[in-house]
Amino acid sequence: MKTTTARIGARIGIATAILAASLGLTGCIQSSAPLPNNGASDSPSLSPTATSPVGATPSATPARPKFTENCTTLLTAAQVYAYNPNYVVDSAYAPKPGSVPASIAAHGGQTCGWINETSGAEVEVAITTLPADQWAKAKAAASGGTPISSGGKTGYFAVTHGIGSAQLFFGAFWLDVSAADFATAADAETLYPVVVQNQLHAGG
Repeated sequence: MKTTTARIGARIGIATAILAASLGLTGCIQSSAPLPNNGASDSPSLSPTATSPVGATPSATPARPKFTENCTTLLTAAQVYAYNPNYVVDSAYAPKPGSVPASIAAHGGQTCGWINETSGAEVEVAITTLPADQWAKAKAAASGGTPISSGGKTGYFAVTHGIGSAQLFFGAFWLDVSAADFATAADAETLYPVVVQNQLHAGG
């Protein structure tokens, strides 16, 4: 009887030892494994950063094309000779800063010059087309001068820094004929009507 009891006690002790060892091993395995996170990433996800397409550039408003007209259309060689044979085409011509021709050039216009080979004086012709609002502003700025007209086309004449300027406004055109020879509107009338008619015949 004692022997049987001893055997049962020994078996219970062995079983207890095995169970304890198993529990200890399981604890080690669990402690070394990562904690479950229900499928979530270990680090927070970052929102994608929006980028501009490669090579994309801001769209620019195209500039208004320059108005072009042949200088010999505005004033022919024969007409220049008839006005004064001392005048020839000035290949180095450029409008003087602050002048009416310079303003017309700044508005995309065509400018032309003829030089007096004796005195060095210039005859200048400048022309452009403008949108209605800018055309009205240019006309208003010139309106302090003496009123002039040619074939029903109206404008103004004024002398600034010794240069007489006849500005004509018709259609969308802003036309200027300037010369040191023009001391009065009557002086300018020998030339600006010719330029107006030339432009009208050219399709102006």
